[in-house]
Amino acid sequence: MSESTIIWLVTLTTALFALGGTYNKSLRRLGIPAVVILSLWVSGVVWWKFMGVGVCLWGSLCLPYGDSLGEKWIGWLLRSLVILSYFLSTLWLGGSWLQIVCPAVCLALFIISKAGKVTWKIVELVMGGCIGLTVAGLI
Repeated sequence: MSESTIIWLVTLTTALFALGGTYNKSLRRLGIPAVVILSLWVSGVVWWKFMGVGVCLWGSLCLPYGDSLGEKWIGWLLRSLVILSYFLSTLWLGGSWLQIVCPAVCLALFIISKAGKVTWKIVELVMGGCIGLTVAGLI
């Protein structure tokens, strides 16, 4: 993956995740998979891999992870699985330490944000950036 592709991939996934939280959820749910598919296609990844990542990422970005899941342990387990699914969708491209570290960072920020120590927008920006970084790190 070229440096310019990495730059726009990480920048757009970061922005779209945050914008999807503030405005229209479609920016996150459709925009991020589209950016990922396009960047993988431009980078020469075979079609079935970039489509696999795109479809799985779209599906995981449509899953709920907010307050509707509750504050009991089962709600936190479900949130953890949803966040993990963002990064597991990249397994079509292979394995990397980023698929372990990024979900851990995102979940930690999520917990810190629920305690009121970090604004939610920071969590969204980091989640989106981590998705882009994970994809870029696998190519």
